[in-house]
Amino acid sequence: MSSSLLSNLTEMDANAAPATDVIKYLIAESIAPDVCAFRRNTQVSYRLVDRARDIFNRINTLIRSVDEEDNWDNYDKFTAAIDPLEERLFSLTALAEDESSQYLSDSTSLDACITSVSKWESNRAGLRTALRDLFSHSAFMALDSRDDSDDIKNACKHDDLTYLSDLCQSMSNNTLKESGRGLVPQHIQSISTELNSMQTKLSSVTVIDELVVLVIRYALVVYGTMELAVDPTQNEDWTNHFKSEQVWDLVKNNLAQLGRELEAETPPISELEQKYEEFLELLRNIPGVKLPDSYLDLMKYAGKIRRPYHSQALALVSLCRALAKQFNLSANKVSKNVYPLEVAFDETIKALKAGMDAVTQLKASSFEDNSDAIEAFEAAQQKIQSCFMHYGLTADWNMHKSKLDAAIENDKKRMDQLNDKLAKRPAHTPHNEAHSDMITVTLKICLGSRTGSVLRDTLEVGVRPTTRLAAIRWSAAQALSDSEIRSKTAEKSHFEPEIADDSEVPEELSLDTPISSLAEERKCNLYLIIPG
Repeated sequence: MSSSLLSNLTEMDANAAPATDVIKYLIAESIAPDVCAFRRNTQVSYRLVDRARDIFNRINTLIRSVDEEDNWDNYDKFTAAIDPLEERLFSLTALAEDESSQYLSDSTSLDACITSVSKWESNRAGLRTALRDLFSHSAFMALDSRDDSDDIKNACKHDDLTYLSDLCQSMSNNTLKESGRGLVPQHIQSISTELNSMQTKLSSVTVIDELVVLVIRYALVVYGTMELAVDPTQNEDWTNHFKSEQVWDLVKNNLAQLGRELEAETPPISELEQKYEEFLELLRNIPGVKLPDSYLDLMKYAGKIRRPYHSQALALVSLCRALAKQFNLSANKVSKNVYPLEVAFDETIKALKAGMDAVTQLKASSFEDNSDAIEAFEAAQQKIQSCFMHYGLTADWNMHKSKLDAAIENDKKRMDQLNDKLAKRPAHTPHNEAHSDMITVTLKICLGSRTGSVLRDTLEVGVRPTTRLAAIRWSAAQALSDSEIRSKTAEKSHFEPEIADDSEVPEELSLDTPISSLAEERKCNLYLIIPG
């Protein structure tokens, strides 16, 4: 059957022109063989290859006509179509190759199952968009303008109904409907009945595409979850969760509502999408199995830790985040993996607190100055390493350990740089007597001239003696509320000194002037003149 189908799909012009070699290869040797292996999205894909082949044949017909008739109109048509067709076929090769290996949802893990749902949805959309494009693109319409929109709609509907039927049939072969505990078998029977009812509705009425997609999403996840629930290789925590009444009761209720809305004129799409996301969230989380609450506390310390512990503190937090990411994978999100995380996070928080307490102000210091901090960081590292080993992540640990070592070296490097700088210029603190040399500059800000409108009668700015007037001008500009005036002040204003005799012509001070040359007893009064 596949051989016959392949022959039909690749029945191509035997005397194809060299300019179409690439197109012929992509259709006959790449895309068509993959499409023949499809187990879903088949009707759309057959038509896609068929349309591409017809365009290819039409191009070759026009090439021959140009040889025979010297027709520039035909020349323009075939030359305009070759490159767009090649481009679309190249983009289809990866999609066709991927889709050829897909069928039902991946039931190796919950994460894989949910990912495969997204894969179905994206492949479905990609194939349909490609098919419609081969009919709607102007270069292809110039070769063959027939309208196949009804046929395409029918193909899309056929593919969706066939796939939903395959999923329902596969669910009927699953043993959970007999082996489930409590009300689970009844819920699964209700779910099966509802999905069969949906198939009937989808075949007989027009339903908006968002709802069709939502129905098949549910079917894919339900099928995958049923398979996981009876898989003896899965962790017991997960299989018990997948067999719980809570899961199947929610699915039953969600599908019942979705079934009622299929024929509604204005179905509540957002609400239905939200319920689907809530279903996935329930599946992803085994009751009582979650990240320790201390995980969120880790982020609260990073901004409070000084050198020489800052970089390595961030590295420890990064290690904890890597562990959290591993835990959130469904294969690891089980009860036995919670305690090692708690220990690692708690020890890390102790180390962060020790690093925060070890250095309480900016000063010359080194990592070796505080033995308590050293011990706390080493203890945290050991617990984190143990957790990596618990998860079987030896290679990951080696990679992260090298980053931690680099962080320690970075702290040391930064402290060497800082210690050298502090030796030459001590850091100013509120209690440092170095503040005693600060100069208070009092500005009177006027518009146009010192006798013009006063915008600010008194503006005080505290600066160091080495500060130049250019910096004081910028600081004064930031204190003004009007954006236009502020811009003029920052770019065009100038300073004038106080003068005893108003009849004197004031001197415009250079912006390069250090304030120390103008101050007396650490005070200085100046006019700041803004152009009118």
